[in-house]
Amino acid sequence: MSDSIDSFNQSISLALAPPPTLVVPTPIQHTNAIAFAAKHEKAWLTRTELIQFINYLHKDQITADVYMVMGEDSDVQKEWVHIQMEDSLGVIVFPNLLQSTF
Repeated sequence: MSDSIDSFNQSISLALAPPPTLVVPTPIQHTNAIAFAAKHEKAWLTRTELIQFINYLHKDQITADVYMVMGEDSDVQKEWVHIQMEDSLGVIVFPNLLQSTF
């Protein structure tokens, strides 16, 4: 009887408990995205463009999450940032031109 109750309790616990996740909690992911952008995008964005992009990530958590996922492929990420700057922020960016360093 005791084994049956333990089995039942374990089944209920597994059914009701959320599965463990390997995804970083959203507030941390959001902060990581802003820090990553500040470090990696300053090589080709002007200071004003970088601040606009960081503000954009700050205001849109889903965008920040997508941005971090793209970090695995820097060429795709750079093109995505370029598109976001133009489409979402109305900022024309010329990534092939060298920007001054900070």
